Amino acid sequence: YDDNLIGSEAITDMVPGSTLELTFSWDTTGVPYGTYTLKAEASIVPGETDTQDNIKTTAVRIGKKPILTIKPPTYTAKLLGETFTINVTINDLGEYWRVVGLEFRVAYNNTLLKVIEVTEGPFMRDPRWNKHGTFFIYYVEGKTVLPNGTVIPPHVLIGILLLPNATGCWEEFPHGDGVVASITFEVIYQDRGYDRRLGYIIPPITSSFVLFKSRIVDDEGLLIPHDAEGWQYAIYPTNIADVNYDGYVGIDDVFIIAQAFGEEPGRPRWNPDLDLNKDNYVGIDDVWIAASNFGWEPDP
Repeated sequence: YDDNLIGSEAITDMVPGSTLELTFSWDTTGVPYGTYTLKAEASIVPGETDTQDNIKTTAVRIGKKPILTIKPPTYTAKLLGETFTINVTINDLGEYWRVVGLEFRVAYNNTLLKVIEVTEGPFMRDPRWNKHGTFFIYYVEGKTVLPNGTVIPPHVLIGILLLPNATGCWEEFPHGDGVVASITFEVIYQDRGYDRRLGYIIPPITSSFVLFKSRIVDDEGLLIPHDAEGWQYAIYPTNIADVNYDGYVGIDDVFIIAQAFGEEPGRPRWNPDLDLNKDNYVGIDDVWIAASNFGWEPDP
């Protein structure tokens, strides 16, 4: 590589017109990150007439793999209707990779969450390498089943391209760490499972954001090797007496429960959501549970 010898091998007794494939291993330990030219050269033997392919060259990039990840790494939601934002970041990106575009999919549980907003992050728009603008596109996709039976979960598909100049070339290339896109979600499902007397009687719902089918491309359209990391989140139950899911046990909750006082399954005012102790009857004990949790709101 770059006039440094990687290896050599002597070949004898080849049949004229035959082909032989040789394999060489290059230990890149200690080789500085960057782009190198690999050259394979075969000496001309007596009587050889086809010498046009005796020398072959190719460009090879050596570097640390960038990482696509989601930050913050964990999140805890405590309110129905609560919104939060995740950032998809690229880290350890070397300029030698000559990256101009990337795409990725973020899978999520659409029973628990709803996508509110998707925006481009500042990284690809950094004026140090953004000389001609960027192209940003996204789709919010539902669950799909491919003809081969593969199940693709609900996800957000995002693509970003650094636009070239009028001749189709890029003058500078992104490097370092930064946010490439942000996604804002709303919590659309929450259990009721906290009691001031007993603590959490239902565990939080936990789920993950998964980065999959990610691609990073260079200025020649070649795929760049990289790693991708996901993200965990938890949705904690609200109070069992927070029947209107507003994150507070107030007089309005007690009033709502009282509207079903004395009811049981089959009766006109029966509502199973107001049966706090799940004994198939909305009685004074249910009103008492609500009163004992009066004034509750989740810790910050």
